[in-house]
Amino acid sequence: CNSRGVGCDPAVCTCINCENMMKPLSEMLDDELNEVEEDETEVFVPQEVEMDCNIKGLYNFSHRIDDFEERRIPNPSEKLNVAYIGRESAATEAREVMDEESETRSKLEEEIAQLEAQLQGKIDKEAQALQQYRRKTNRVMCLEMEEPCRWNNMYKELKEYVMKTGDLPPVPSACTTEIDRKLSIWVQEMKSLKYSKSERMVNAPHRIEALESLGVEWIESSEDRWNKMYERLVAYKRKHGTVKLPSFMQCRKAKDAELGALRRWVDSQEQDVKSGDMRRDRLRKLQAVGLPLKLTWEQEWDYYVVELLKFRSKYGHLDVSGYANPDL
Repeated sequence: CNSRGVGCDPAVCTCINCENMMKPLSEMLDDELNEVEEDETEVFVPQEVEMDCNIKGLYNFSHRIDDFEERRIPNPSEKLNVAYIGRESAATEAREVMDEESETRSKLEEEIAQLEAQLQGKIDKEAQALQQYRRKTNRVMCLEMEEPCRWNNMYKELKEYVMKTGDLPPVPSACTTEIDRKLSIWVQEMKSLKYSKSERMVNAPHRIEALESLGVEWIESSEDRWNKMYERLVAYKRKHGTVKLPSFMQCRKAKDAELGALRRWVDSQEQDVKSGDMRRDRLRKLQAVGLPLKLTWEQEWDYYVVELLKFRSKYGHLDVSGYANPDL
């Protein structure tokens, strides 16, 4: 624009001295309008699009339907009126759904309460039935102990022997009489049945308790013995908050034989770790409970070599990726 209104667009020119700014656009001469160069730039004209107005805080307002029922604009435009009508329809539908949900919830809660009461009743009946069964079973076992049979006869003889001598018969090779030897062999037979978990003993707990009352000590497997001592160690930590046990002298002064046996067992576990005889699963359990046990570098190496050889023998290769083996 050269301040004379020539070569400029009167609709957008903002030059202060421009002659086109000094008169209305309607009074401009036709020839001046024709002289205005047309702008060939494509102008994007936005079309009216229905857009969602997601106002912050209104994403979940189902609990505030009553706050939005009134029309805040008394004379709304046609578009707002349509929106009002749509919202009122949605509010009515939402209220109906909420009423249905509330009614369904109430019915379900009532049914759940009834079912819980029925279940509790069944649980109480079950407990009473089991208690009655235990009483009946105890009665049966007591009567079974009085019936004449080989087992009961041997038990009565053993009981008389213990009451007379105050102890169980010695091992068969140390017995001096045939009766003592017969009782000793029978006791060893019962121990073997218990150790092998024979049904003759496992399904007869009253016989096991009867023999234990006479002082019979059962043979424990190495696995049962280890688990038993491990549970004692866990119980000690639960009670005292540590797995650091007193010394042998302290255990002796306290006259606590079980604590002394636990101390000897823990020391034996440490020796097994040092010698490399400790099983890996047992080592993890002892480490988890808090014992500061750790294999040497050479022991770790030997262990992984053996595990790798086992893996190759089983699968025929050494690609351990993708296999559920935490050690490898």
